[in-house]
Amino acid sequence: MKSRLPSQTAYLFGNLVILCLLLLGLWRGQPVWDTTLRLPNLLLILVILNTVMIFREGWPDRGSTRRGRGRADHDLAPWRRFLAAPGLADDRLLPGALDLLLSHTPWTGLVLVLFEESGVGSQLAATGAVPPQLAGLRWSLRKGELIVRHPGNLGEETIPGWEAALGPRRFRSTVTVLALTLIPLHLVGGRRGLLAAVAGPRRVDDLAMGNRYDARPGPATVALFLEAVLDLHFTRAQAGEGKFLDPHTGLLRYDSFREAFETEIERSERYNQSMTLLRLALVPFDEYPEAVREAYVKGVAAALRASLRRLDVMFCGKEPGHFVAILTETNAEIARLVAGRVLSAFQKQMQGKEAPREHRARLHIGFATYPSDATHDAGLLEKAEEALAAAKSRDVPVLAYGALLSTGPDEADGAARGKP
Repeated sequence: MKSRLPSQTAYLFGNLVILCLLLLGLWRGQPVWDTTLRLPNLLLILVILNTVMIFREGWPDRGSTRRGRGRADHDLAPWRRFLAAPGLADDRLLPGALDLLLSHTPWTGLVLVLFEESGVGSQLAATGAVPPQLAGLRWSLRKGELIVRHPGNLGEETIPGWEAALGPRRFRSTVTVLALTLIPLHLVGGRRGLLAAVAGPRRVDDLAMGNRYDARPGPATVALFLEAVLDLHFTRAQAGEGKFLDPHTGLLRYDSFREAFETEIERSERYNQSMTLLRLALVPFDEYPEAVREAYVKGVAAALRASLRRLDVMFCGKEPGHFVAILTETNAEIARLVAGRVLSAFQKQMQGKEAPREHRARLHIGFATYPSDATHDAGLLEKAEEALAAAKSRDVPVLAYGALLSTGPDEADGAARGKP
């Protein structure tokens, strides 16, 4: 519906007053306030008033258009200031962008998801009131469709035509009580992402502070802003200034491990699921030349990517030659099979043409499982580190922390090597 101009109220009221005076004068047979004011003069005044108001009607419209454009440019100022901020730390780039969106929109919670080349989606940042149903979701792309996988045994839902989508999608889950606005993100290099927004009523404290959503950014503005933020994020990472991807292996850097690990622990605890933490180390490593070390590191990274599932997360270790992997929804028995696949894939990588011939390093894996080995994040880290240290000291390829408790040293070595 067309908005009413600010001058229309006075215009209609003035016409109503003159019309009432005219009808009153006709009914009484004489002018209302002056004997010299006759009907032709009254009609002339009405014509003049209407002519002035008609010509004046266009001026506020043109002025409001100019002012509206000015407000639109002014509304983009926060986004431009955020992108141009020189001292913004990398670990605050994505959370800061979501906080800025949250303060200018009626949404109550935001989750930013990035899809890897394999199609698996990983949560990069979140802010606001994120419901547990949203925090437990796992996202993936499959044949152009968006797959929303619910935790536990609740199943999955499919959103068709997502890969080619440019506009927002309304998602109302038929499994859980969850209603979201999903905004697709198209990044440089063909990468994909999405923003999941939780809609909610306008907050009383925001209205008291004067925050208005009348000029809130549209989905296209939100998408362009987040795409620019993510491109800046990747540019910093490729330049070695960021904390996202390691430029040599393509794995996640260890700086982002802690947050992802705590998130997976909370998810496993909430939905009563198992989770296994793998710790990997190359021995020996530091004594080799740099070219040899780089070849081994790339071999382990390729083995992890080829062996782990799409829902698992891989990181570089805190020390050179070390790696960490989070196996979601995985118990100790399955983790041992996954570790065996990693070792087999690593051996195949080291048999390639670019593999070092004069130097041979061994890959050792130690792991601990939640909740059988530990029920909190610090304990699970400690147990996995103990398993890795025991594997290196006993020179066995794979060793579970549970094997250290259930068997003696000799039996644990035999179990790790697959002996009875």
